[in-house]
Amino acid sequence: MTLRLLTTGAPQTPDLPALMQKIQTVFERNQLSNHGPEAQQLEAEVSAWLGVKHTIAVANATLGLLLACKALNLNGEVLVPSFTFPATAHVLPWLNLTPVFLDVDPLTHNLDPNTVACHLTDRTAAILGVQLWGHMGAVAGLSEVAAQAKIPLMFDAAHALGCRHGEVAAGQTGKFAVFSLHATKFIHGLEGGLICTDDDDLAAAVRALINFGYQQGAIQQVGLNAKLNEVSAVVARHNLQHRDLFMAHNAAVYRGYQEHIDAIQGLRLYPHEVGSNYQYMVLEVFPAFGMTADRLQQVLQTEGILSKRYFTPIHSSPAYGGRERLPHTEALSQRTLVLPGQQMTPAGVAQVGALLQRLGAG
Repeated sequence: MTLRLLTTGAPQTPDLPALMQKIQTVFERNQLSNHGPEAQQLEAEVSAWLGVKHTIAVANATLGLLLACKALNLNGEVLVPSFTFPATAHVLPWLNLTPVFLDVDPLTHNLDPNTVACHLTDRTAAILGVQLWGHMGAVAGLSEVAAQAKIPLMFDAAHALGCRHGEVAAGQTGKFAVFSLHATKFIHGLEGGLICTDDDDLAAAVRALINFGYQQGAIQQVGLNAKLNEVSAVVARHNLQHRDLFMAHNAAVYRGYQEHIDAIQGLRLYPHEVGSNYQYMVLEVFPAFGMTADRLQQVLQTEGILSKRYFTPIHSSPAYGGRERLPHTEALSQRTLVLPGQQMTPAGVAQVGALLQRLGAG
């Protein structure tokens, strides 16, 4: 009998009875939004954990990215990878900024500093890096490129909460970093986002923008409503307390997949660096495996294994109509498949691994 497995990105919410008691306390307090105590505590706890000066909780990461970019008063073009979730690029046209899509490093799936440096022009206003799959390895190189060009470096760090590269934590580099608290993420708040920065002026501007532009009792600028509600904040705080459990579980799942996949010709399991949160189990499917990523996804689904394809190249989508070729991005979009990770049991990992080995054996 086929074992029904959870899909990629299944939410992790341990100790539900304890969480429900915390939610009840929120309703008894009768302050459900407007930067209440749960949101304030979440911000303080994340700042302490990551070692950043300011953390600002927002309704979702897309709004966080939009408003953090808005606070910088940018004009012109922003260099951004095409191999990412569309929200990364979508915020730019809303601010009358022009995304310039770049190819990525085929090994890390992230921007390469040398590629970025080659695309700088007098119209370049900023670099928007993505710490895809939680990978942070190029932060030093990107920081150097941005510093030499005297433009801000920003990070979509939706995948990277809790990740580190050596002694540097995600959130500590760049003008700002935005994390996601979406239900599929390492730490979730049902929905939500976190903006982290060490820039006092930027933090003040963002706090005004997420609250309709109010600052010192007056509407100082045109803002939006991007405040995080108290229920989402308390869910995020609850899950934050279990972060070590989540990370250990994810790392064990990753090692389990490694044991099965490393010896299979034509498959590559994305090599997470030490310090990752190990959330994403990213599989690359090459011709030597004997089937495409699309076909493998179909086979896995017949066995109750619900994987996902990532990402459709943004530069070639109808929304942007780009005609330039980004070969690494286009190849990655054809071969990348993300396997279930969160909530997977050792038996489930063994089942997936054994199936991949049988398929690889032909």
